[in-house]
Amino acid sequence: HLGCKFQAMRINLIYFTLLWAFFFSTEVFGKVKIRESDIRRITKMGSYKVRQEKCLFIPSYGRCKKHIAVYGYNIITNRCSEFTYSGCGGNPNRFMTDSQCRNTCYVVPARKTVSEPDYYADDGVTEPMQVDEEDDY
Repeated sequence: HLGCKFQAMRINLIYFTLLWAFFFSTEVFGKVKIRESDIRRITKMGSYKVRQEKCLFIPSYGRCKKHIAVYGYNIITNRCSEFTYSGCGGNPNRFMTDSQCRNTCYVVPARKTVSEPDYYADDGVTEPMQVDEEDDY
């Protein structure tokens, strides 16, 4: 039947298109197929300004069997903490020292200073209060 052949060709075409899109938009054989200008960078996460994208990852143990003490950044607490790394795998949120981690990822929170109004700054608004000695305070 001719309708079945067209439907089979359509399914094969969709499959081929999806397969082609997958291979040409992802990393294949160690070569990145996406242009650098097409990658969007994350610069803000909630109210935090992100210094580097690697700071957004959750520190990961990896997939090997070594036990290496390293430091990872936690965006929720805005702190670097020590964790154990296996030696391979994992993600880029991994630093050899606490200071490397802090210098790369730590976000200094913007201080919101609220100054109290100075009610006595403008003498035209306030006037001295008359106090009688008879008044009981």
